Amino acid sequence: MKKILIISMMLFCLFLSPSLIYPIDNPQIVILESMSVPVVQNHTEAIIRNLEKLGYINNENCRIVILNAEGQYNKAKELLHGLSPDSRPDIIISNATLASKAAAEVYNHGEIPIIFVTVSDPVGAGLIKEIRKPTGTNITGSVYSIDRKIKMDLIMRVVNSKKRERPIRIGYVSTDYPSSIGELRELEKAASERDDIEFISRVIAYRHDADFETMLSDAAEQVKDLEDQIDYFWEPRGPLGESPAYTEMLLKESSHIIIYGNRSDSAEMGALINFGPDPDIIGKEITLMIRAVLNGTSPGEIPPVPPSDFWLGINITTAINENLVIPTDILELAKGNIFY
Repeated sequence: MKKILIISMMLFCLFLSPSLIYPIDNPQIVILESMSVPVVQNHTEAIIRNLEKLGYINNENCRIVILNAEGQYNKAKELLHGLSPDSRPDIIISNATLASKAAAEVYNHGEIPIIFVTVSDPVGAGLIKEIRKPTGTNITGSVYSIDRKIKMDLIMRVVNSKKRERPIRIGYVSTDYPSSIGELRELEKAASERDDIEFISRVIAYRHDADFETMLSDAAEQVKDLEDQIDYFWEPRGPLGESPAYTEMLLKESSHIIIYGNRSDSAEMGALINFGPDPDIIGKEITLMIRAVLNGTSPGEIPPVPPSDFWLGINITTAINENLVIPTDILELAKGNIFY
């Protein structure tokens, strides 16, 4: 609660900054999406919705341009380079890691502000040097991540309700997409500090949207290969974990449950638990940053921070079938997101 209050106060102060005296009239706001997956588009919608609440109405007092790179890094750069002179952005909202890295390359330390969103490891992606500290550059944003220790502790409180004689083994099948590799690195580090969990990973080559079925087929082969080596599966961040088709594949190809789901609908589909940052909260916090920047505050003065709240979903049927007990306080955190 204390952290949430501090973050909220810091964002509120953006309204009070004395530098907010030279607003840009009719600003050009470019939203660059990495690809067409729910988490990306949900955040784009949340940002536009909250911009309207702040008075930024597309084609009335601002122009909002949405570009989609379809999972291709070079296309993301081409889209930015292809903006006409009269579409020169006053600010870029880069949605997900691929788009954010492309925007940072095209406008490297330039005059155009960049605010990233749905980027789980901005330090590893080379966008910023440190979380929660002003960047001093033209880049800031919202860190799409929950502390790995909090995540691990919550999951293991449920799993350890079942007595075991050895560490549990969790399969992690992902692509080499930056956010997936970043999460795997975080999870392996957190697991190394415990004696009750081990991650067994398989990494396949990332393919853009047009080759998703091939990528999913490659992942299915790795899931089958891990079947006799693991106890549970953990859905990864990145393009694979953002697709319901990945959850469906895991449920079909493996007899092991998905202990952690990556999307807000993963638990509804059958994963034991899913949780992550709340898009609506992020939308509000990002639009406060946008308004501050459009009113004169340098993005380099705004610390990139994690969102102040998250959602949690639980599948009770999956827990019962696995003889796992969900602690009461975790059930309470799930609020209405309990599925059977």
